[in-house]
Amino acid sequence: MKEALLKLEKLNVAYGESLILRDVDLEVAAGEAVCLLGRNGVGKTTLLKSIMGILKPKSGKVLFGKDDFTQSRPEVRAQSGIGYVPQGREIFPQLSVRDNLILGLAARAQAFDAVPEEVYELFPALKDLLHRKGGDLSGGQQQQLAIARILLTRPKLLLLDEPTEGIQPSIIDEIEDAIHKIKATGVAILLVEQYLQFAWRLADNYYVMEKGTIISKGSTESIGEEAVQQHLTV
Repeated sequence: MKEALLKLEKLNVAYGESLILRDVDLEVAAGEAVCLLGRNGVGKTTLLKSIMGILKPKSGKVLFGKDDFTQSRPEVRAQSGIGYVPQGREIFPQLSVRDNLILGLAARAQAFDAVPEEVYELFPALKDLLHRKGGDLSGGQQQQLAIARILLTRPKLLLLDEPTEGIQPSIIDEIEDAIHKIKATGVAILLVEQYLQFAWRLADNYYVMEKGTIISKGSTESIGEEAVQQHLTV
């Protein structure tokens, strides 16, 4: 069994007095894709925000590599190699695609005037869109831009929140191909996703969350999609 790059231990997170995450244990190893599944509103996005440091836990631990990041600020986590693509993408709509990507390079030590070619190897369509405003792109193109921008920070762990939401099928295929390539470089991926077939083609392991608690986990090879589908339907 691979050593965990990310490890959550008995994580409890609350909004005010309302406990949202309850004793969550979760692991992701380098080069592994893990999918977090569950109905809307069960705490999946809260979990990603807690890993990123946007939300502070009431108790439990967030361990990343050899370090305890439980109380670390989001920028420390980002500089240490955690990249987060939130639901809604959060690109800069008034900036060009090129400028959005250049901003992604700001976390690196040296300055860049040109976008590295590696971006176009993963997302070829972006090369023809460099001078268009981010807000003028389709939802799928914005998702490609958001993932490409965060990859330029050289993350060791990539957190993706619903990357297929509202995206046309042809671009979903392109995003899936890119994630396979990212995973092959040794990057760990934690994916929140409702599109089960997409998740199953990518993920090595899965966790199912219900009411802020992990109720099932295992390898995607050991269980079929239909066995977890019951936890996703209303």
